[in-house]
Formats: sequence, C-alpha cells, structure tokens
Amino acid sequence: MSGRKESKMGASPMNRVLAGLMVVLGLAAGLLVAPGSAFPPPQAMPSFSIQYLEGTQEQKNRATSPAVITEGARVIWLAGQSGGGSPGNFAAQAKSVFDRMQVTLNQSGASLKNLVSLKVFIKADPGNSADLVKLLQEIFPDGKYPASSVVTVAYAGSLIEIQGVAVVGN
Repeated sequence: MSGRKESKMGASPMNRVLAGLMVVLGLAAGLLVAPGSAFPPPQAMPSFSIQYLEGTQEQKNRATSPAVITEGARVIWLAGQSGGGSPGNFAAQAKSVFDRMQVTLNQSGASLKNLVSLKVFIKADPGNSADLVKLLQEIFPDGKYPASSVVTVAYAGSLIEIQGVAVVGN
C-alpha cells in the first residue's frame, strides 16, 4: 500500500534521488559545455611593475636606491658569487662576478637589469668601494640602481662576493 500512496503523492524516494542526480549531472554538464557561464571570467594577471624610490644625493653617489617596489612578477634569488681569477684585482673580480650573475639570470629569462637588490661583501679597502660604484654606474647607466648594502670583510684571495635578487615579468 505504501507504494500506492507514494505513487499518488508523487515520485518514490528512489525516483526523487534519481531526479536530483539528473539535475546535478545536468548542471555539471552545462558547466562543462559552457565554461565560464556559471563563473565570472578569470581575472587577468596584474601587470608587472617596478618602482625605484628616489634616493638622496649620497645614495645616488653610492649607486644605490633606498628601495625598489615590485608587483606582479617572478622573483629570482641569486646565491652569492665570489670574485675569482685576477688575484688582487678588485675591478676584474667584480666584473667577473657580474658576468657570472648575468649567465645565471639568462638561464631564467632575465638580465642584470632585472636586479632589484644586491648584498655586496668586499675586502676593506677604500679603493674597492670606488671601483664598485664605477662598475654599478656602468651596468645601470639609467640610474635605476638595485637597493644595495655593502659589507666589508676579510677574505683570503677573493676581494668581493655579491648576492642578488632579480624580478622578472611573467
């Protein structure tokens, strides 16, 4: 008798479950057929931007920016590269470090121009700082210098080591 009462009242519980499943499957099929119809279109990736904050005259003379602000990009963290070859020649070792950094950055689709931060370790010698500033001015002639810090150290043989961070658009 319960079957008769259910049939008079509508679908049996099993039929209601099957009907519900068909609705759910129909909705899912609709989503598969018309992607995006039930959801808003995906947001475009934010564009890549870099902002170099204006530094003091002293910071400009030292070839550094007080801060670099980036948005919407990949970050490449470079391990420290130490000066090699040219024993006792700071300028040559520094150039060698930047050359090796360039090779590493090229493998990631970047270049020295993408550097936004440098941590430089140099042997304590006033001439080394001046040579470093000159090299940075050559590498970044537009004055958009990485935010940098320089620490003097005493190394045996190596006169410089540089660690950097680069940012590249997607």
